[in-house]
Amino acid sequence: MNLRHLMIFKQVAKDGSVTLAANNLLLSQPAVSRSLKELETELKISLFDRAAGKIHLNQAGKMILAKATAVLSLIDDISEISHKLAQQNNLRIGSTITVATSLLSQIIKTHEQRYPDNKVTVQIENPGDLEQKILNNELDLAIGEGVSSYDKITSVTISEYDLVFICSVNNPLAQKERVTIDDVLKERLLLREKGSAIRDTFDNYLAMRNLNPEALWTSVNSPSLIQAVSENLGVSLLAPDIVRQVRTNDAVKILTVENFHLTNSMSVIFRNDKANQPGVKEMIAIVQEIVQ
Repeated sequence: MNLRHLMIFKQVAKDGSVTLAANNLLLSQPAVSRSLKELETELKISLFDRAAGKIHLNQAGKMILAKATAVLSLIDDISEISHKLAQQNNLRIGSTITVATSLLSQIIKTHEQRYPDNKVTVQIENPGDLEQKILNNELDLAIGEGVSSYDKITSVTISEYDLVFICSVNNPLAQKERVTIDDVLKERLLLREKGSAIRDTFDNYLAMRNLNPEALWTSVNSPSLIQAVSENLGVSLLAPDIVRQVRTNDAVKILTVENFHLTNSMSVIFRNDKANQPGVKEMIAIVQEIVQ
């Protein structure tokens, strides 16, 4: 016995005719008759009284019809609920601090305007923690810098950007049209925390050149580093968008460093099995639209 048997049985009982039921179900009459016979054989009872080419539900048929109707109604309820849940596409989003500082508010606001019924929760972490939460299914996707090295995680690169050194306009370096990396490394370094994408990129650059300068400051907060730079406490390496967004006066200058070129990429990462999840696709489209 399956749902098809019950659906055909219910339609025949409603129409009182195999021929009419077959027409309404867009099935052949033999197919409907065969389904009824299979159902009666499995139940080991007759569900209809047949006489003079007409059929009528008997007492057993009426009892089975009540149960079949209840089952089919539950199936309809489940289908409706699953459809509503699929339409909601609630999302658990992760973000790095850099993205949270520069773009996250605009991304979330745009998503809420387009999908007001969908709930979005946000967690701000460093890239390593975001990857672990993606793998553990604690997040549906994350927006950050770089790409993931995990086989179970898909990375969609949205854009690439250069990293820039900044100093105070009162720093002697600000008076030079061009500086060298050695000039910069002689300054007090105010850097992002280890584990951040910017810091990892810079540390890799230093390691490849056997350089090991000491960071005077480390912070998870880019605006605080920019503020410290503006007060001539040192130099920092950051994403230019954050510098432009936070800088409210002419107290900070972006340096031109000879033969220095470091880039980061902005990516959306998610577990491979979520690639076709509608909410994930919608969020990627919004991020691409805003960034590009």
